[in-house]
Parts: sequence; structure tokens; C-alpha cells
Amino acid sequence: MLNGLLSSGAPGEIEAEALLTLSGAYLTLNRADDAARTLRRLISQHGSSPLAPEAQLQLAEALLIGEDAEGALAEAARFPVAFPDDAERVAAALRIEARALISLGRNTEADGRLRLLLSRYPGTSAATLVLRERPELAPPPAPAPAPRD
Repeated sequence: MLNGLLSSGAPGEIEAEALLTLSGAYLTLNRADDAARTLRRLISQHGSSPLAPEAQLQLAEALLIGEDAEGALAEAARFPVAFPDDAERVAAALRIEARALISLGRNTEADGRLRLLLSRYPGTSAATLVLRERPELAPPPAPAPAPRD
């Protein structure tokens, strides 16, 4: 059904939504390469769509699932530049970067990304996940204020 909608030349936002839905279906079916190809199409044809930030983030995730850690790292690193005001997704992109770096054996760099995430985006869902997965990265508590005389 979605492929039929896409081949019929559906209007912009409808096509963008269909592509995002199709990519999710591909990921559910463990077809990360098809998901990545679909997300690239969405981004290239509908880059100004409100769905573009989600597509960019999902592309990085699809590449990581498809064991293309270098590709995932590159896509995730583009996110904060392209969408700097989207704190929740920037934090998620930093987490994807860290996971990609771990896949590449670059654990020290990964820890740096996670610490950056925790310091800049402490209230995000990604920060909550990081603290659950890696509690040792929690920032130290702020010192108590000095008593007044």
C-alpha cells in the first residue's frame, strides 16, 4: 500500500509521512539497508519537511543497526549542526554517536560524547537512558553552599 502511494506521486508531506512509516516497517523487519535507503530518499526529497529531523536521526540509527558504525557516526554528527535547537534529538544523536564509537572500539571518545550529553542535555530521555546504562558517568553532585556568617 505504501509503495503504491509513493509510486503515485503523492503530495510532499503525505509522501514524507509514507516514507517515514515505510522506513519504520523496514526496521521492524530487520531490513536496515532498506530503511536507510528510504530515509535518505525522504531527506533528499523533503529536506525542509517537519519530518526531516526525525528522518535524520532514524537514518543514523538504521545505519548503526545495519552495522555501518562509520556511517551512523557521520549521520549522527550532522544532526546538531542541522537542527541545533532540537535538544531532545541532539541528545539522542550524541547517544547514537557514542554507540557507534563503541562499535568502532573508540570507547574513550564514546565516554566523552556521553559526558557531553549529560552535561548539556541532562533532562532528556537520552540522558535518562545513559544514566541507567552507565551510572558511573553521572556528574558529581554540586557542592553545598558555604554557610553564611
